[in-house]
Amino acid sequence: MMNYRDFIDEMVALAGRCVSADRIRAHGHPVRTNESSLPLDGAEAVLKTAFLILTPPQREAIARLLVAEREGAVHDVLAYLEWATVTERLNIEAAGESFAGKPDETMHHDYVARLQGYEWQN
Repeated sequence: MMNYRDFIDEMVALAGRCVSADRIRAHGHPVRTNESSLPLDGAEAVLKTAFLILTPPQREAIARLLVAEREGAVHDVLAYLEWATVTERLNIEAAGESFAGKPDETMHHDYVARLQGYEWQN
């Protein structure tokens, strides 16, 4: 069963996985590559063309930006969940442990700390 710290660590892992960034790194563009029998639609074709004229460092910069945006979105959701639990609008429990009023910092603070490589304090 998942506890609070496992939940935060799972959010860190989830935020680091970005399909579009992975596609850019693997194929040079974020357009789907799993259904080659279907032609690209107009928007997909334009996007693929735009990415393929970029240099590899430019593509990597965009891939990193996409991951950073995903990490920011997860942060914002955790900040909202923290607010909702503290104001008792929402109750989150895992393994019998409430996420509200825990001894750690806040969900979004713990998330950022774990993103930056900080270890949990016992």
